[in-house]
Amino acid sequence: MFVLTKRYVRLAYASDETFRCDRSTLSIAKVRWLDFRDGHWDSSSFALAEVGEIRYRVLVALRGTAIYGLRLRAGGKALRILPWLKPADAERILLALKSFGADVPDDPVVPSKLKENQWGS
Repeated sequence: MFVLTKRYVRLAYASDETFRCDRSTLSIAKVRWLDFRDGHWDSSSFALAEVGEIRYRVLVALRGTAIYGLRLRAGGKALRILPWLKPADAERILLALKSFGADVPDDPVVPSKLKENQWGS
């Protein structure tokens, strides 16, 4: 089982988000937009077989700043999850998802150029 929880307030996204995956199911839960008390969570679960095109990409680009996270297609929708995800964490997540049989590129490693430019690794 793979679990990742992020907690912080950013302008473009809600303050809490949970991402959980085992060998059969991917579950995502988010606090509703502008719910700063974390009172209502929207959650979705998808069979891992119906989740596809999982990629580490730009989620939002504003005034020369890019917010990176995971993009995927599940339940007939394009989803953007885990904003502000660092490249090293994205690499670990993508490799774990690939080991579970998810639709991840053959080489899910985040480009080293991106690592150097974005996060000073």
